[in-house]
Amino acid sequence: MLDSKVLNIDAKVLNSSRELDDFTDNSVEMDGVAYAIPEYSRKEVENAGDILIAPFASAPERRRAINIVDNWRASHAYPLQVIYMRLRELARGVNAEALIAQRRKRLVSIENKLALLPTKLPKMQDIGGCRAIVEDVTDVWLLATQYDKAAADVRHGRSRRIKVNDYIRSPRSTGYRSLHYVYEYDSEAPKYEAYKGLRIEIQIRTKLQHLWATAVETVSAYTGHALKSNLGDDRWLRFFVLMSSVFALRENCPVVPNTSEDLEVLRAELMTLSFELNALDVLFGCRVATQYITKEVPKAHNFLLVLNSETHTISVTPFRKGEQKQAELEVRETEERFKGDDSMQAVLVSVESVHSIRKAYPNYYLDIEEFSKIVEDFVGYTPANRL
Repeated sequence: MLDSKVLNIDAKVLNSSRELDDFTDNSVEMDGVAYAIPEYSRKEVENAGDILIAPFASAPERRRAINIVDNWRASHAYPLQVIYMRLRELARGVNAEALIAQRRKRLVSIENKLALLPTKLPKMQDIGGCRAIVEDVTDVWLLATQYDKAAADVRHGRSRRIKVNDYIRSPRSTGYRSLHYVYEYDSEAPKYEAYKGLRIEIQIRTKLQHLWATAVETVSAYTGHALKSNLGDDRWLRFFVLMSSVFALRENCPVVPNTSEDLEVLRAELMTLSFELNALDVLFGCRVATQYITKEVPKAHNFLLVLNSETHTISVTPFRKGEQKQAELEVRETEERFKGDDSMQAVLVSVESVHSIRKAYPNYYLDIEEFSKIVEDFVGYTPANRL
């Protein structure tokens, strides 16, 4: 593992005795990286997901369930990498400044989704996900069309689109806007047979849509409201719904249901909410609160991010290409260590450089400077701590 720079986070190995089972040596190698393969039946994976959210599961049952889920998560890394590489190639052809990133779903997010939605773990479509952030809506449709055409030619295997969620033409009631494709990995080569049917989600969004989505997550972390899950202060929920419609009108797209298509009507309601919530002060506080890492780390392939939203600090631990298993193990142990502590968030991401992390995941840096400037300009006044 490469040297890491850590702020107020204990970076030592979290379970030196390796009480949890180690990853096995079963893997597929590509470009010097060893990728895990599924080692449990779909039924075992489904049962493990059920145990994760069972209120009276024993400690041994939960440990085994976590081992199975971890292998299931890790097994998505290979098909995710295949899809990510093609998405990156095509996105850069559409927009040279496009930002592309990938991540696998956090354990706590898997548990929350299993508890809230009528879904089973083997059918969860976003265990592995990659994202392309492009300039505007025209770029979104162009990239989506090109990826559809190229999907069957992905190196080492094909992927088949099984679902489209167009939250741009039909925004969610929460204000979320983006284009989602779900692909199933497929291959005729025996070497990749084990990955057949694994699902990967692709998100294609504009810069404005990305600003909005990461602002929701940032304010959630800063205020303690689960706004992304449509929970918390109704005024904050409405604030973001209205701002989403403001952005939609700027992009000549449909507004969020139950909001006006008149910018002046939106502005009037936003001004009232901003005053009641001290919204601009909160947004400004997010912008200046967090210490973060900017130093480039050579040859890093994956990055473990750990955000402490109470102390407003973040740790970034980089891993080289050949350290895939070590990265998987450390994120697992980190998640177990901070289980139940809502102020701590950990995620393993892959981007092209450490400098790209802050652009792709600004919510982990509590960084919403551009979003807050747009709000400030739109409502027409300045936060108190800027006066």
